[in-house]
Amino acid sequence: MRLLSLDQIRHHVGIVRNYDNFDLTTYHERGYVALGSIKTDGFKVQLLAYKLKELHCARYKRLPEHRLPPRLTSTVAGVDYFMTEIRNIIKTDDDVTRIWNCNGDEIKILGIDLGQAFVVGVSAILPDQGDQEQQIFYNLAASQKAVYQPTLKFRHWSEQQKRAIPPGREESVADVESSLPPLRGPDADFQQHARALGECGQQLDTFYNGSRQRYKRHKFDAQKARNEEFAHLTDQILRMVGGTIGERRDPENKVAIGIGLGQFQSSSGLSSLHSSFLSYFLTRVLLCEVRNIYDMSIIFID
Repeated sequence: MRLLSLDQIRHHVGIVRNYDNFDLTTYHERGYVALGSIKTDGFKVQLLAYKLKELHCARYKRLPEHRLPPRLTSTVAGVDYFMTEIRNIIKTDDDVTRIWNCNGDEIKILGIDLGQAFVVGVSAILPDQGDQEQQIFYNLAASQKAVYQPTLKFRHWSEQQKRAIPPGREESVADVESSLPPLRGPDADFQQHARALGECGQQLDTFYNGSRQRYKRHKFDAQKARNEEFAHLTDQILRMVGGTIGERRDPENKVAIGIGLGQFQSSSGLSSLHSSFLSYFLTRVLLCEVRNIYDMSIIFID
């Protein structure tokens, strides 16, 4: 994260306030304004700041339509503004040429489907290479068993530690948590839950926050290992269309990514990782200024 000085903040705001000459297609300013405070749980420290580019989303929407970038290739006016069906934007071949500046048969298509048994399934359709008689297809699938190992190992360790009865105690952490009044559901009672939590809060606080942050260290290591699995998977997906994390894309490499948003419930007893991977994938590919790196188009399909 790069923090701006006072002069840089004034310059940044001045560009946006110049309404008559403000051009979104050439606007690449970015930066953060520190709030002068931090957030910590005793283990991790977060520096709180405003992201200037996102604070002006409302102003972008007041600009005429012809001065805004295509809604499929930019999120400069806010992510919610661009959550729309592709059929509302692409209606003719001329729309494809206008947005991607090329013919439709020159665009690489990456279809991503999220699930439970398989965290993600990907199919890539590549355009003709000139010497090929037909289009090239690639498929990739990542099973939950392969991606879930860091989370599963942490869960087994956590359950084992919760079942152990600490010295000087009569109940384990698992027994204490299972005896708490429900906080959700038809029988939920917040007052009784808070009262019972106050009586056993010291034991729970010692388990989760004591012993030199032992529980949080194991949880942090599990999240770090899972993110490494997600990073490797994301990198393999991008390689299917000629890219990789952190590598600047060739401007001639046009890519459209379609992501399925179907909803389902987990039936195996394990929480599904598809939503966590989708959040990670969008953060790495879309929100990290990918418009200036990959020039990819993210299409959400229900």
